[in-house]
Amino acid sequence: MKKTLGILFDAATIFLSSTAIAVADPISGLIVGLSSTLAAGGIGAAVLKVGIFVALSVGKSLLTKALTKKQTVPGINGQMKIGGDNPLSFIVGTYATAGTLEYVNTSGKAGKTPNAYLTQVISLSDFPVDSLSSILWVNGQKCEIDFAGGLDGADQVGYKVNEFIDNGQPYLWVRFHDGHSNVGDTFLYNKFNSDSVRPWSNDMIGEGIAYAVITARVNRELLPGVPQCRFGIRGARLYDPRKDSTNGGSGAHRWDNQATWEWTDNPVVIIYNILRGIYYDGEWFYGLQKMIASRLPVGNWFAGMNECDRLITNADGSTEKQYRCGTEISCDQEPLQIIDELRKSCNARIAEIGGVYKILVGAAAMPVYAMTDETVAVTEGQNFTPFPGLESLYNGVHATYPEPEENWGTKDAPPIYRSDLEAQDDNRRLMADATFPYVPFSRQVQRLSKAMIETERRFRTLKWTLPPELYEYEPLDTISVTSAENGFDDKYFLIESMDDGDNGNQGVAVREVDPADYDWNAGTDERPTVIGSLDPIRPAPQYVQDFQVFPYTQVDSGGKSRRPAILLVWNGEEQDEVIGVQYRIRKSSSLVFDYMGQTLDVPKGDHIISEFVLASQPYIVNARWIGAEPNREFQWGDALPVTAPNVLLGSQDIIVELQAVQNDMRNVLEGLRDDLQHVQDKIERVATDAATGTGQNIVDRKVIAKAVANATSSIIEESRQRVEENLAMSERTTLLQSKVTDPVTGNDALSTALFTLNTVVDGQGEDITALAEAILDVEASVGDISAGGLISFKVQIPPPAGVLSQINILARANTASAFIQSGMVIQVYDSGGGVLKSKILMLTDQFVIWDGTTQNLPFVYAGGVLKLAVANIGLVTAGMIQSANGKLQIDLDNVRILMSD
Repeated sequence: MKKTLGILFDAATIFLSSTAIAVADPISGLIVGLSSTLAAGGIGAAVLKVGIFVALSVGKSLLTKALTKKQTVPGINGQMKIGGDNPLSFIVGTYATAGTLEYVNTSGKAGKTPNAYLTQVISLSDFPVDSLSSILWVNGQKCEIDFAGGLDGADQVGYKVNEFIDNGQPYLWVRFHDGHSNVGDTFLYNKFNSDSVRPWSNDMIGEGIAYAVITARVNRELLPGVPQCRFGIRGARLYDPRKDSTNGGSGAHRWDNQATWEWTDNPVVIIYNILRGIYYDGEWFYGLQKMIASRLPVGNWFAGMNECDRLITNADGSTEKQYRCGTEISCDQEPLQIIDELRKSCNARIAEIGGVYKILVGAAAMPVYAMTDETVAVTEGQNFTPFPGLESLYNGVHATYPEPEENWGTKDAPPIYRSDLEAQDDNRRLMADATFPYVPFSRQVQRLSKAMIETERRFRTLKWTLPPELYEYEPLDTISVTSAENGFDDKYFLIESMDDGDNGNQGVAVREVDPADYDWNAGTDERPTVIGSLDPIRPAPQYVQDFQVFPYTQVDSGGKSRRPAILLVWNGEEQDEVIGVQYRIRKSSSLVFDYMGQTLDVPKGDHIISEFVLASQPYIVNARWIGAEPNREFQWGDALPVTAPNVLLGSQDIIVELQAVQNDMRNVLEGLRDDLQHVQDKIERVATDAATGTGQNIVDRKVIAKAVANATSSIIEESRQRVEENLAMSERTTLLQSKVTDPVTGNDALSTALFTLNTVVDGQGEDITALAEAILDVEASVGDISAGGLISFKVQIPPPAGVLSQINILARANTASAFIQSGMVIQVYDSGGGVLKSKILMLTDQFVIWDGTTQNLPFVYAGGVLKLAVANIGLVTAGMIQSANGKLQIDLDNVRILMSD
């Protein structure tokens, strides 16, 4: 009679039926089953199903088991789960998970952006783990957590993620709890305990749960959406009996003290723990319950564990353990299913013999019994199967596994082709598709696949009746067979099952084995695994094509040279992905760029820079594209030298002839021109920075822009701030612009208003300076006619060139052929030695003083001539006095009077 065995589970115990007669029972599989658990905080009292499960057969080949369809084994948890109805899960070995979202909230402010920080709490394992890998996958990109840099910021928001740092500013942080602590997260409590909608209280500890806290700062380029993360985990710390001095091993591990346990990726150690039951803080969590250690004989299990840990030399000279594993176990999966996958990860077979579980990893052991044809009972039937049917014949393996270097995605291992076996199978390639979801190691998958196809080709199976002396042997033992009848000479067979006959004879089923099937020669057997890059595919940085710079002279309608300028030239043909050219310019003697501008007319292929350009001044210029897409990267091109042409301002221009003005007046007028240029630069810079989202020391920017048909309007408010040890700077600027383009003539009508306030304190001691400045500028233009007005106030200590305080007032206008400006400069200055003086300089074609009531204008300056309608002068000092018609001249210098008709 063939004996069978079942295992019955209830809420308190496990018991075996027929154990008294099962000493040599041929049961060849493990029979287990239990329910998923639900518990507060991830650990709690379990609700256990009751059931009886049938046994697995050890008789199936390793490859057949790898191919057998069964309940789906989940792969990597690649998408973060949400909701409260997810089964508990935990991680063993080395694996990755996206986790389960437990909490989300926003906080903080960046500039004027409210709720600029998004925080997610993601549970990774409902059982404590060993550690979090520094490798983190974010939105499919491989990243590194900077554990060495420590928790960042005063609030210890988390460890920085190196790939999400821009100009020194982090935008993504990670905090991690391994589940072994009984203290809650201080960052979450400090940040959200007062939240009226989703408070994080101090009793939200998550004891026994491994979880991560992800905080992201808003940045549309680095993080266009909510970060989706995949975490690499070193899973649960488990009991290893080899390290327990009280259980036949050597070391400090103790079954009843989880604090002594260590992390492991040994598949047999993990199977051992599932069989004995996995507990947390004394409460059952997963696997069997109350399995006593004696039912897992340490000699057998130690051998299996050691076989997994045996070092294999790779083709590159490195070594690795022969069999490792990693997975996320969902607690709604039957332990039988999990154990079967773990068994597959190490080419193992498991047998249950009279209530005792034994395991065989890899190659069969040396024979325990030798037999010949004479050993077989001829009075009983025999069965010999030399070859399988074509439907179960394979000569190659195609395997898949999770690849950590490709975001833990399922990857094809290098396939195994055997031309010698194909020749035996009538030149047919018969591939087996095997999956190894618990083996995230490419070389190991190759070793497993090779062993599977080798053992699969051991076709011979036999069933005999042998004498009672075989009673002492059991499944997983090896016997040696020499059979003239079957052509065997010391051939090894593995016992798969045994039956007790009524007369004591043993019915034995065996399968052909060969220890050489597990041999591995890395030099010839190992094949390279090609790892594909998952880094974001971004276009290569692009430069402005054929960019050149030349001196250029601007002329008026009469062809007369009026302004020095610089001509930019580029190839603007078929530039579909760009919308403009951004340029910057600096003096050759300067290390920083003084001016930046842009043009949106790419196809034109050229642009003239007149702003900031002075005659005969050498400059450095470079440029880059402005992309149509904000994430497209464009690089600044080479800095090219150019010298502006020697075109000086004439009498018809805005500046009084400098040679005719005293040095102090010349300096004042040059400063007024610089103020005008400064205003123009600021208008360009504010508009450009707002359009491109750039700018230094920006702490706040608000842009309101509207457009209807050919009309556009914009309001830009910008604040800049910079504070260092010896420097404090603040600036606020408001820029208003309105524009309408005539669709018929193409002429533009543009109006601009700028108001800016600026304060700076720099240096220490005798080198300290303090400056305050206010500027109001208005401009309007229609076609080639333009006008503008400027008022500026500036105070500075110590005074540059002695000027402590200065007020500029300026009005200007120009047409296509003329330019005129009028203004006044008021100064208070230090004339030397602490003597303070004041000065007013007026620039105008005509200056009139009038009380508004008299008939004649008593004081008029026009055309370089001062005219007085009425003068009451006590003392006149002059060189020449002459009548209006020129007929009377009093030459005071030569003391003579001249008269003529």
